[in-house]
Amino acid sequence: MEDATKDDMNRAIDRLKSKLRPDSVVMLFFGATAVQVGRESYMIPVDAAIWKESDVRRDGLSIEAVLDVMKEQGACAKLVVIDASRRNPMSAASALSRTASPRSTRPIMR
Repeated sequence: MEDATKDDMNRAIDRLKSKLRPDSVVMLFFGATAVQVGRESYMIPVDAAIWKESDVRRDGLSIEAVLDVMKEQGACAKLVVIDASRRNPMSAASALSRTASPRSTRPIMR
């Protein structure tokens, strides 16, 4: 999907959830803007209006939450590839940082 809104992204996650079975192997690829707030990383939809950290939590989609959905549905292996911009488009307006790996992930290559 391209130029996904938050509703589009939520529907895609719901479709993924409905297709997962115990022992599934799942890959999530996200190529767009993502930011980290605290220790949580968020995918940013095209319709997000972000000016401060609380906006990220409101308008972004948590990568951790998607991983939790995969785990709840019994996925035995999860691969998440984030091809996100290293430039933070909100850096002048806030203290948001670039995306980092969610907890319990292992980098394949640095």
